[in-house]
Amino acid sequence: MNRTAPLTSLVLAAILAAPALGDSVRLKSSVRMSAGAEKVRLGDIAELDGAEAQQYADLIVAELGASITPLEISVSEVRAKLIEAGAHRGRINLSGRNVIIRPRRLAGATAPEAMTGASLLRGKVKKHAKESGKKVGSAAKKVKKALA
Repeated sequence: MNRTAPLTSLVLAAILAAPALGDSVRLKSSVRMSAGAEKVRLGDIAELDGAEAQQYADLIVAELGASITPLEISVSEVRAKLIEAGAHRGRINLSGRNVIIRPRRLAGATAPEAMTGASLLRGKVKKHAKESGKKVGSAAKKVKKALA
């Protein structure tokens, strides 16, 4: 009796089944859309692996409109959009949870700058030094003393 036959059959079955696993769509936990984006596409909120999954990258799953509040898209909503678009459930593995779409940054908005103690006094020190005609070092001491 051949003892390697069951092992060989198992390895052969695993190799043949590998292509049947299909492509995958893994939802991200949260994303921030760009300032000009009006629509949320599948490629924006998920990692797409495989050719069949990639063909749905431009699938629109939600519209942002003018809202600046966070939007939540559930995995069931994404699944419904994929099925509606003709995706075969057996060929694409959808995983993940809800995706939070964080508010867009306005086009002219910038990130806040870090504040330091020196930066708070810089304008006052230069102004005081200019008015008094003294060096910045002695003016800084007077401003710090006055603010204390």
